Amino acid sequence: MIKISRSITLLQRYLIKSLSIPDVVSREITHGKTSLPKLVVSYPFTYHNNSGKSADDIYIQIIGTDPVTGLQCYIQYDSQGAPTYVDAKAGLIGTDYSYPLSSFAVSPDGSGYTINLPKLNGGRVYTSIDGKMPSMVSWAPGIQQYLIVPNLSTALVMDKSEFTINSGDLYINPTAVEDFSLPISVEETAKDGKSQKGGISTVSREKIFSQMSLELAKAGEPWGVLMSKIPPIIHSPVNAAQIGLFPQNYFQTSGFLDAFEKVFSKTPLLVNAGESFPNTGVFKGIYNAETAEMTLTGSFQGESTSVILKIPNTTSDILNGNGISWNILPSDPKEVQALKAALARNISTAIETNTLTTLEALDKVYFIKNQKNFYKESPEMEKIGGPQFIDHYSKVLHGITRDIYTYGYDDEAGQSGGCTLAPKDFKSGAITLGPLKET
Repeated sequence: MIKISRSITLLQRYLIKSLSIPDVVSREITHGKTSLPKLVVSYPFTYHNNSGKSADDIYIQIIGTDPVTGLQCYIQYDSQGAPTYVDAKAGLIGTDYSYPLSSFAVSPDGSGYTINLPKLNGGRVYTSIDGKMPSMVSWAPGIQQYLIVPNLSTALVMDKSEFTINSGDLYINPTAVEDFSLPISVEETAKDGKSQKGGISTVSREKIFSQMSLELAKAGEPWGVLMSKIPPIIHSPVNAAQIGLFPQNYFQTSGFLDAFEKVFSKTPLLVNAGESFPNTGVFKGIYNAETAEMTLTGSFQGESTSVILKIPNTTSDILNGNGISWNILPSDPKEVQALKAALARNISTAIETNTLTTLEALDKVYFIKNQKNFYKESPEMEKIGGPQFIDHYSKVLHGITRDIYTYGYDDEAGQSGGCTLAPKDFKSGAITLGPLKET
């Protein structure tokens, strides 16, 4: 999954072929400000405006990582809708690359406007209402390059979809991993007529905000901090914790980590790594609260293996499910890093969906089978005094649609809403902005 965070440091983490296809728009253009000719390949998506606002009042800005230079870039469109990469540098003004929806060509079927999405890594399609998307170019000394950072000190209503297009994949998803502000859905249709779809575009923004407000009020403190007026969004708990709104010690003060110790220091937590690696089985983990370490032992590619994960104590680290805080170290051999990451992903997913168990191994099959139990109190954990965590943000959004990213590993939980096709199989795509108000 592609993610771009609110701060420059976190933004870096997320910036994560077929020219004969008749549906592909390709043009000779000048690459950014250089004189080298570059053939930009792009794929047409129809943007449907069901918001109730004029297309003159809806603005589109696309940013991502230039696949040639590896630099952050804006996408510039000419009067014919052809895209150009404009790499970030000092002096660029973000609003120059924010376009009224009405400036794009009407789609062939007349149902919307055609936006040609170019090959791009870690791309985002930003939608803003009643004003151009504000963003700024900022120098990141840690990686010695300029990054494009959204300006969130504004009352402008805006949201995004994420996409990556390369020679092997054409991927788009309706992300709410960081926050939610607008009802947006995405869709891809293959040449065989089969479609994939995800996101929310049939329920109004007004209704979603009302449902979230009621749920967070019912949950009590500190959940109310997820609702923000400037910018007018609903934060996810991960994002709210990262920017200092939601307590990073929530899993400590709520008693979750103590209950985790009570159960899993004596009874093993089972995690199936076989879904990720051949000739690999279920790992059994025992937790040591004194060191905050879980030792997991099992068979990895035919050999008996033991690895140590840390169970983080901060909200954002627990729910991010990866990185040094989980003892996934750059110094580890690559295969050990991959194994640890697979184990941590499943443990974090079980915590996020409140499906920790002593009875079955955690893996994608288990999560999909238990989707009906997500974000509900666990009778098993209640009976044995085990850990429980309800993500009220995800509960509301997934209660409206199963298929939307609200958490970094919702693909593991079978509910991401991501759409993926090989470029050669792509026929058409769509982005739909739903109603802003109830009618």
